[in-house]
Amino acid sequence: MITNLVINSLIHGFKSQQAGHIQLEVKQDNGNLFIHYQDNGCGINKKDIDKIFDPFFTTNRNSGSTGLGLSICFNLITQKMQGNITCLESESGAYFELSFPFTIQT
Repeated sequence: MITNLVINSLIHGFKSQQAGHIQLEVKQDNGNLFIHYQDNGCGINKKDIDKIFDPFFTTNRNSGSTGLGLSICFNLITQKMQGNITCLESESGAYFELSFPFTIQT
C-alpha cells in the first residue's frame, strides 16, 4: 500500500519536478495504527478527490496509467486490514491518512 502511494507521487505528483519530498509519520494510539503520508508534489485536483479510489480512475491514461493503484490500496486497507484511508486537503502535494486496528503482541 505504501508502495502504491510512492509510485503515485513519482508518476503524478513529481512529473514536472526535478526532485520531490515524501514524509511518513507513523503513530500508534488506542489500539490503532495511523500513517500520515504526504508529498510536496503538484497535489490532487479538488474535483478529483472523490474519485481517486475508484477503479480505473486516472488523470494520466495517455501515459499508460491504469487507475488501479489507489483502488488496490483502498481495498487492501479497508477489506483486508479493516482500516480506512482518506485523502486530506493539503496546501501543497498529496496528503493521505491511513488507519487500521493494531496491537503489539507481547
